[in-house]
Amino acid sequence: MYAPSFASLLTLILQGSRILIFWGSQSGTAEGFSNRLARELETRYALACLSVDLSDYDADSIAEISCDTIVLFILSTFGEGGPSDNTTGLWHWIRNELPSLPELRYMAFGLGNSSYKYFNKVVDVVTEGLDTAGAQALMQVVRADDALGGTEEDFVTWKESVFAHLETQLGFTARQSQWSPKYIIEPLQDSLLTTVRRTTPTHAQSTSNALSVQALSIINTKELCSGTASSSCLHVDLDISANPTLSYKTGDHLILWPSNPSIEVNRLLNLLDGQHNVDEIVSITAIDGSKVKVPSPSTLLDTLRFNLEICAPVSRELAGQLAQFAPSNTASLFL
Repeated sequence: MYAPSFASLLTLILQGSRILIFWGSQSGTAEGFSNRLARELETRYALACLSVDLSDYDADSIAEISCDTIVLFILSTFGEGGPSDNTTGLWHWIRNELPSLPELRYMAFGLGNSSYKYFNKVVDVVTEGLDTAGAQALMQVVRADDALGGTEEDFVTWKESVFAHLETQLGFTARQSQWSPKYIIEPLQDSLLTTVRRTTPTHAQSTSNALSVQALSIINTKELCSGTASSSCLHVDLDISANPTLSYKTGDHLILWPSNPSIEVNRLLNLLDGQHNVDEIVSITAIDGSKVKVPSPSTLLDTLRFNLEICAPVSRELAGQLAQFAPSNTASLFL
């Protein structure tokens, strides 16, 4: 597949860009971090930034980046120490064809899991190769560890370190933080209602091998082994006696349909004063044109019940964002 050279794309699109964020992602986490960081850098410093899929470029075009541009790498390690699919070009270039890179200034963040033998190997191989080629690391590499359930917090801490370095070492000036919406939520026109993706499970009784969604009672659960802060291994006994069309044989797979408790959904709706329009079908689009992570069109009720995490602990980053809406300085201290 043809990948455009960085130099030509710079002329067409990136004139004046100061920061490039290259991401290597298998499950989408690194991509999400990269997009978030690009938006924040643009808002905070009025910088032209770009979140870049590594597979969209010839890796050797990175050598053409001048010292006027700061490069950030957000790289995940996949499986037993391998690169994500979209990082293979960079991986080959770093290990086999690396030229001298005296102009390159970079920072790096790795996503990995210490349960695997080669913890964060990809970011280590890439940064060691860059350093050997003469590139300048502006900060120490940070390696997130998903085995401890701290990837999000590790990213936020690294992001804050990036901001501090830009301001104290490189002379960037942060603008007054001002909230702006990221999504447009609007009622769907009647003519488009046939496109709605209904996400509410149905208790269909199927007499064929077709996939159906059914509610089953849990008879018993027991923990098979101690997990980490973010995972565990459970044995679950399900009662299928009330569903005569259901049968099970060794090797069959069961897909779980998670949902938030109704009491929590209703509490949130009441706080948002949204109880009156929970069944209204709406379209959700991102203002910056990025992909929306929840099904759209949908209803507010379906979105909160099945597609958003509303019961997890509030992150430090979210608490900071909410603080600016507190009715007083005293109230903001509790966030």
